[in-house]
Amino acid sequence: MLNPPATPLPRAPLPAMTADPDHMSSPVRACDACEPPESGVVKRLFQLHHTMMRVGDQMARGVGLTSSRWMLVCGIGRCEVPPTVSELSEELRISPQNIARMVASMHRDGLVERFHDPEGGRAARLRLTETGERARQTTFELRDRFLGPFLEGFDPERRAGLEHDLDDLIENLTRFEHGLGGGDA
Repeated sequence: MLNPPATPLPRAPLPAMTADPDHMSSPVRACDACEPPESGVVKRLFQLHHTMMRVGDQMARGVGLTSSRWMLVCGIGRCEVPPTVSELSEELRISPQNIARMVASMHRDGLVERFHDPEGGRAARLRLTETGERARQTTFELRDRFLGPFLEGFDPERRAGLEHDLDDLIENLTRFEHGLGGGDA
């Protein structure tokens, strides 16, 4: 886990997001003037991702996790069969290299252990240690604290629609990635 700086770094306020160019500050309007309107969706998805990671880091710090470790602990914990790095990479859509790096760090910290399945070939499988399982159990409480404020104003129908739209975007981007010759998460 990274130690937070002794003194929090100041954060500049983010400009208000609006679709009306007349109500944007001039630096934002000038920047967005060169972009197609669809780029606003991409920009907001990046902002959402980074804000979620920052909030997750703040929430999980007390249990020795980061947002990325939180995802990994939950990903390993919900698998019926202990996963390999490759399987976890595909499930979480994180590159195998990043998964392997996080697993190595979490192994050193006693959260995850690697083992070889005698019937499973050469790939190492992953499972949570008792400490890792305790951390995962704590993430359920963190998740419950997070979901209320995060989904405030979204009724079940709106959430289902949003989830469907996000699934479509993920599918589109995955198809595009495969067309580029990629395919690894």
